[in-house]
Amino acid sequence: MWLSHPGELVAYWADEFDWPSQEAVLARLPRFRVPLGALGIHFVHVRAPVPASIVPASTVPASTIPASAALPLVLCHGWPDSFHRGRRAVGAIDGHLGL
Repeated sequence: MWLSHPGELVAYWADEFDWPSQEAVLARLPRFRVPLGALGIHFVHVRAPVPASIVPASTVPASTIPASAALPLVLCHGWPDSFHRGRRAVGAIDGHLGL
């Protein structure tokens, strides 16, 4: 539908899409920016909770659990995409974000 009526798509983005709510979702992500050569790399860093099967949460304070207890996961995207698309994956990893 949008391809056959581009004016409707433009009107939706300009008048109906809720930009502030989407900005609020992105603002809750723990975002960082670092230089890498001539590039500025913008990334989100979220720690996964360590499964109870590895270290029962009731026996050890979370601050003492080694970062190596969780497997790293890197989600990448190309340009002109955004990590906004990966927000559901981040929410699944760290459920308290409510994304």
